[in-house]
Amino acid sequence: MYAMTYKNKCVYTKRKENFMMNKHILRSLLFFSIGLALSVGTLTTPPSAFAHPSPRLFAHQTNPIGLVSLPHSPAVQTNWSMFGDNARHSHFNPYENSIAPGTVGKLSNGWLFHTKSSIGSSPAVVNGVVYIGSNDGNVYAIENATGAKLWSYAIGSGIVETSPAVVNGIVYIGQYSDTMSANLYALDAKTGAKRWSYATKGSIGSSPTVVNGVVYFGSGDGNIYALNAKTGSKIWSSTIGSIDFSSPAVDDGFVYIGSTDGNVYALTTQSGAKVWSFNVGLSIESSPTIANHSVFIGAADGNVYALNARTGAKRWSYATGNTVSSSPAVAHGVVYIGSGDGNVYALNAKTGMKQWSSNIGSFIASSPTVANGLVYVGAQDDSLSLLDAATGAKVWNTTTGSPLALQGISSSATVINGVIYIGSRDGNLYTYCICG
Repeated sequence: MYAMTYKNKCVYTKRKENFMMNKHILRSLLFFSIGLALSVGTLTTPPSAFAHPSPRLFAHQTNPIGLVSLPHSPAVQTNWSMFGDNARHSHFNPYENSIAPGTVGKLSNGWLFHTKSSIGSSPAVVNGVVYIGSNDGNVYAIENATGAKLWSYAIGSGIVETSPAVVNGIVYIGQYSDTMSANLYALDAKTGAKRWSYATKGSIGSSPTVVNGVVYFGSGDGNIYALNAKTGSKIWSSTIGSIDFSSPAVDDGFVYIGSTDGNVYALTTQSGAKVWSFNVGLSIESSPTIANHSVFIGAADGNVYALNARTGAKRWSYATGNTVSSSPAVAHGVVYIGSGDGNVYALNAKTGMKQWSSNIGSFIASSPTVANGLVYVGAQDDSLSLLDAATGAKVWNTTTGSPLALQGISSSATVINGVIYIGSRDGNLYTYCICG
């Protein structure tokens, strides 16, 4: 989730690239140091029970060559409209029926889309179009079938680290900048024309969540905002600690978000009034996932937390061996999450007990995606790994071509309609499918 930019003059570009690269490296080293002091695999559960279980071919953006057509549409057509797929951030596609543990051997490269700088944004796929941001300062719309560029929109200064939300024909995406202001943009999904923008006084690394006609997002200015999705007018804002990369999850009248002040916050969707906060002691860049009346989230202290969604009381916590900036996926009663210790963990959502862990071998900032018995996760060694959701066994993996140390993949995979989409710090959006 950390960034470089490619914008304007070469000197300006290099300055900002160094700014973001140094920020990323220092943060990674800090998180690694924190992890050395943590005990691996320690579970603490409070007395309160879990009360509510319930050969590669390329398609360049402006000059498509060697295009690979992706497979014909499956019987069930779905969209992946925002970070985590939905407002609860489940990171789970229950409709995928093509890519499975028994078919991964048939996976091959689809088209590749090239941008001019690194990609930390995670793709949205809606109505046959792929949307993604790049640190070259552009938002892109790409034809799903061929990988050809439909349009791009330049945000001006800064980069695009956030993941787009595409709802009702509008693309919502934030601007990340090392200046004192940044905008949330609303773009026409068909043309890329700007519908409106809303200025905040801090960078926006928090991906927007759109539900019931309202856009929710956090800003580095310390506020979480709720805007009218159609007009961009402010409905409310609420001041909490600075929000770096945590994206709000929305469920049942509440908004949940993590903050760099070490708190998880719950606010009402109606007014932004604070309902509760839970302090973990260190920064939170993970985004919350809501399932079965619980809030699941990772933190820089190396723990994964399960909190009561109504009260904020801790249900359980699980200690990994390093910081957790990855956001959890929840499917079939299991929480899947990556850690800076290089492991993906599968935890019982009700009790927090470890079901398995699988070592990827590198720092994980990417958030897992679960679909059809597989867990998809990227890592900073440039790898994309597919794990058996039941056992954690690695059944398939590939690497992208990032030349940047400590960069790799922080984008999260979108798995939909028989295709895997994932961005890389090498500036490319990759697709994989059972093609042919």
